Amino acid sequence: MKKKIFTLAAPLLILFCQFCFWQQGYALNALYTISNPTTPVAAATICAGATKVPIHAFIITGSGGTCTGSSVTAYSYTTTGTYAAADIVNFKIWQNTSDNLGTATLLSTQATPTAAGIQGFPAFVLGIACTSRYFWITMDVAATVTDGNTIGVNGSASTANFASGATPKACTGCPLANSGTQTLKALPVITVQPVNQTCQLGTTVFSVTATGALTYQWQEYAGASWANITDGGIYSGATTAALTITGTTVSMNNYQYRCVISNPCAITSSAATLSLAYSSSTVTQNNLANIVPGTSNAEIIAISVVVASGCSLDATSFALNTTGSTAPGTDITAAKLWYTGTSPVFATTTLFGTQASPNGAFAITGTQNLPAAGTYYFWLTYDVPAGATVNDVADAQYTSLTAGGSNYTPSRTTVAGNRRIGSFLAGASPANTFAGGQDHSLAICTNGTVWSWAYNNYGQIGDNTVISKSIPVQTWTVNNIISVAAGNYHSLALKNDGTVWAWGDNANGKLGDGTTTGRLTPVQVSGLTGVVQVAASWYLSIALKSDGTVWTWGYNGEGQLGDGTTTTTGCWCKSTPVQVVGPGGSGFLTGITAVSAGPLFFVALKNDGTVWTWGWNADGQLGIGTAGAAAYSMYPVQVKGLGGSGFLTGITAIDAGSNFAVAIKNDGTVWSWGNNSLGQLGNGLAAVWTGVCWCISTPVQVVTGASGCGTNLCSIIDVSAGYEHVIALRNDGTVWAWGDNANGQLGDNTVVSTTAPVQVLGPGGVGFLTGITNVAAGWFHSFASKGDSTLWGWGGNNISQLGDNNAIWAQPTPVQTILCPVLPLPVEMLAFKTVCSSGKAKLQWSTASETNNNYFGIERSDDGVNFQTIGKVNGAGNSNTTRNYLFVDEQLPSPVGEGSGVRYYRLKQTDYNGSYTYSEVVSFNKNNCSMSVYPNPFDKTIYMSSGTGTVVNALFRIVNVLGQEVYARNIIIPGDGTSLSVDLPLLASGMYVVLVNDADNSSLLLNTKVVRVGVGE
Repeated sequence: MKKKIFTLAAPLLILFCQFCFWQQGYALNALYTISNPTTPVAAATICAGATKVPIHAFIITGSGGTCTGSSVTAYSYTTTGTYAAADIVNFKIWQNTSDNLGTATLLSTQATPTAAGIQGFPAFVLGIACTSRYFWITMDVAATVTDGNTIGVNGSASTANFASGATPKACTGCPLANSGTQTLKALPVITVQPVNQTCQLGTTVFSVTATGALTYQWQEYAGASWANITDGGIYSGATTAALTITGTTVSMNNYQYRCVISNPCAITSSAATLSLAYSSSTVTQNNLANIVPGTSNAEIIAISVVVASGCSLDATSFALNTTGSTAPGTDITAAKLWYTGTSPVFATTTLFGTQASPNGAFAITGTQNLPAAGTYYFWLTYDVPAGATVNDVADAQYTSLTAGGSNYTPSRTTVAGNRRIGSFLAGASPANTFAGGQDHSLAICTNGTVWSWAYNNYGQIGDNTVISKSIPVQTWTVNNIISVAAGNYHSLALKNDGTVWAWGDNANGKLGDGTTTGRLTPVQVSGLTGVVQVAASWYLSIALKSDGTVWTWGYNGEGQLGDGTTTTTGCWCKSTPVQVVGPGGSGFLTGITAVSAGPLFFVALKNDGTVWTWGWNADGQLGIGTAGAAAYSMYPVQVKGLGGSGFLTGITAIDAGSNFAVAIKNDGTVWSWGNNSLGQLGNGLAAVWTGVCWCISTPVQVVTGASGCGTNLCSIIDVSAGYEHVIALRNDGTVWAWGDNANGQLGDNTVVSTTAPVQVLGPGGVGFLTGITNVAAGWFHSFASKGDSTLWGWGGNNISQLGDNNAIWAQPTPVQTILCPVLPLPVEMLAFKTVCSSGKAKLQWSTASETNNNYFGIERSDDGVNFQTIGKVNGAGNSNTTRNYLFVDEQLPSPVGEGSGVRYYRLKQTDYNGSYTYSEVVSFNKNNCSMSVYPNPFDKTIYMSSGTGTVVNALFRIVNVLGQEVYARNIIIPGDGTSLSVDLPLLASGMYVVLVNDADNSSLLLNTKVVRVGVGE
């Protein structure tokens, strides 16, 4: 190492020497040595963006004399190389009393470097003691440099200023060694960063794209720190531009991956996240039927989980709430969650988990692997005890899902609608307001009276005669009827108090009054109360109670009554109702929502969508895969699935014909089984002799015939079976029929039977029958009602079964029934409605005229069936002018969230002589009381009004009876009671639901049924 020694002697300032010192005092014998560092700056490659990179170093050592007061005040140096000024951010000079740049002190910064040449630092003062002092010059490199540029320092061309107050002395000819050349290196340029990945079935790949000859190193962050990945196990390509992960596990959800890219300078890519396959989740409510007390596994809500790709995903917990339920503590004994895989059909096959006695927030835990891309379905059910309160609401909210260790919030946590305990049941067709028997027909008029017509040889018309009638006549003594059923020669009627009345032939005890004596006027069926549906056939009658139990009476030669017995003496019958037992004869059949009667067998629909049958099975009508003249079952058996595999599920409606049955699935398709001699199964194929019957003993699907249905009949919402034909109602208000057509009962203007559906034509064979809301099949004739309450019939009419005062063997197109003649009424009602008054129901009605009108009794019901008197308003006696009346029900309905908030009202108009008539029934919904929709029925325009006092921004939607949205728009509803008109597109006639949500779709403001009736169509 080369050293230079100098002595400071006199007060003299020397410039352009290597160092200059200033000494305040005397240091005549002080010696300073300027030398190269122990480890000179070596040549190196420097990456763009590097900081505090040493480019030059030296040492100053003082000894002898007195050094106190000497200082270094400036330093200039000369840089060399090809670098550009833009390559360097700054130069800095550092000093330390030890040979350690890391702890050195900054003296000065040259903030604006120039290209190669003389560089200088701003002035500074550093006192120099008589010891060694270490110096470094460093550079901060720009983030972007010209690759390959160089920089160095010419030691011999560097200068410094010294200062000494007493005896300054110049130091000349003491150059330092040149530093090693630093070569600048540009960083790799990433053109495509890694992106987030959802794990894929088989492999998941993270990739990066960069320019140049590079090396790669992938890293993983599993929650603690970044770690280099090596090839092996599930990883490959760890040192390439693409990292492949094979066999991703659930525990790797939210792991992060990045790549360190070198040339040799390194740059780190952005991090990308590995996510599991969860995409979304939501909740729907497919079953709004009322729940029979004592029901297990009553479907409440459906939960769908969408998996976006093929990565395995484990669902482990569902957070739920009994929100919306009236009294979960007493109405719900258990909540269960079921899994049906990718099938959207409710079933109780795979149990995910259960929670006893839910009340408020609860969680159901388990483990269910969702193996591949698709939508997976879970179903929440409640067990409802026999003592549950009728009319209470059972509902639920779905708040979160835990899958793969992460919590997810569903896009929708709850839906409008709920299930109510007891009362009328969906699928049961509680309002069977018209019915066809073998050769007679029945209908209910709006005042609750029954009218009958056609064949009357056994008094089945109920008018106290055995004379047939070609137009409707009123059945004696029964009023307040809400549903009717017609057998071959007998009739049944259900009153609004839950009692059942019967008349006509009674040879097999099918009137249920404990005798076999025929009746020309109605008698009450013995011991039955709480009934919600009735059905009748050849020799049989059946009733469904509000508790979901089933009761039968009549012929029992082959166990038709389902009580586990046969009766082969006397009348071969039981003339009072008996309860149907459970499968295998164990307990009793429960959870039933609909029943139907065939000639010698019965069909029942459970609230879980399964179908059960019992009785005679000569033609496979029980749907269990067997048939034979001597085949029967004395207790319920479950209908099998297609081809006898599994069981028929997802059913929403049923009906029985002559030795065959038909059912609607929740997807709108139709299925049938049993006798097929005349194509009544609708499968498009001719009947085949099996060796015992012309039948198919397990369900087959009804084929198409309707436009837009593809291969099979679709969008069916109501179905009815005659003797050997079927009629079905589509959601567009059209009617389709198949099977026997010898009497024109298919309505296609022919008498040709068919094995596939045909569309029922319009009156006179012009166009098609449209605007239909309900259908019912007699044995050889058919009926359909329109939204305007008119009744239309076609088919066998030799005894005027159609009620049109005509007699013709076959009527192959619809004619209108002469029904419900307008009788002089003591009060001519103009209007009757309910409006909201501080959350209470305000009843308003007006009359055009009154004759001997004593008073109006105000009656209220929570279920639309059982009414009680809550008040009285005096009438006008006799009047020929418009009279307006008002009554306010001071008792508030259940608060929102604690019940449906719905009540029903009617007026009992009572004369001075005590006779009375009932008005129509109107409803009041507290949830919707501030908002109204009219007119109803409507044609092309609906009007909305709100009395909230505030303007409502809302989403207006119309859905059909299948829940399909047919129209939607945003609206602004005035809050001052004025109306907003909503012009609608041309909709098919029929029933719809108007839904109004607030602007952010968080609250349902209105949910009401409307009927579209096309004027002039």
